[in-house]
Amino acid sequence: VSQFVKEIGGNGEIHGCIVDIDYYNHLYINPIDGTIVPYYADSVIDKYVYKNLQSLLKCNCTDLFLNYKKLQEKNLKNYNLPTIIYDSKIYKKAIYVGGTEMYRISRIIKGLQYTTKYNIVRLWNNRIDYKPNKELGQLIIRNMIISEDKNE
Repeated sequence: VSQFVKEIGGNGEIHGCIVDIDYYNHLYINPIDGTIVPYYADSVIDKYVYKNLQSLLKCNCTDLFLNYKKLQEKNLKNYNLPTIIYDSKIYKKAIYVGGTEMYRISRIIKGLQYTTKYNIVRLWNNRIDYKPNKELGQLIIRNMIISEDKNE
């Protein structure tokens, strides 16, 4: 997803579960179910969620929208991205979402990024199995999120 954002001229920086398109526009990738949520945020609390990437770009990033349209002509399905990325319908309405829940989860994932990027372990859980797999990884993330809920 980050590479695709860069190809249309966006920032593509990854921090936690969020891929930056530009300063205000982002893609949130839910680590539990893999869904992608395009949104505009002018603060940490105030976010406007769009039904797909194309709608977000059309409303907020006209130059990137034009780049997106050029790539669309080359058949975006070749990029093997989720439907929300290459859905061609334009929705003009965004849904307001307040709160910071998504950032809490993203903060946990960002902590894990230090392990892969810098080889620094910032979190440790003795329940981690020595034979990792996708299901175990999802379980670990769920447990981290739930345990943080109990601490708040």
